[in-house]
Amino acid sequence: MLDEAEVIRIIKLTIKELRQQELLQDVEIAAYNEISDRLTKYFALDPQDDDLADALKKIESDRYRPILWMFYRDGYTVEEIAERLNVDVRTVSRNKKRICLEIYKKMHM
Repeated sequence: MLDEAEVIRIIKLTIKELRQQELLQDVEIAAYNEISDRLTKYFALDPQDDDLADALKKIESDRYRPILWMFYRDGYTVEEIAERLNVDVRTVSRNKKRICLEIYKKMHM
């Protein structure tokens, strides 16, 4: 019979292996990837995503909201956006992710 410590060790190893094989993602990463994919489609192919459009309206006051348009619609890189907004690259990356996660939450409330 396995003791509790051995069971926990096996579970941790299993989770680590699943993540390495990209069969398991953190919830935050999965949410970010979902919204990122939807934004790509929304700006390029399908502006009829009403749920996404509603969520985008709810973040209109976010000062970093233009990052989404510049990245997903206009195709700028994070570095180009940082240069245009006169901010650090990390600021662009961090806020792009933050806004995507905020959109995800607004769509799943």
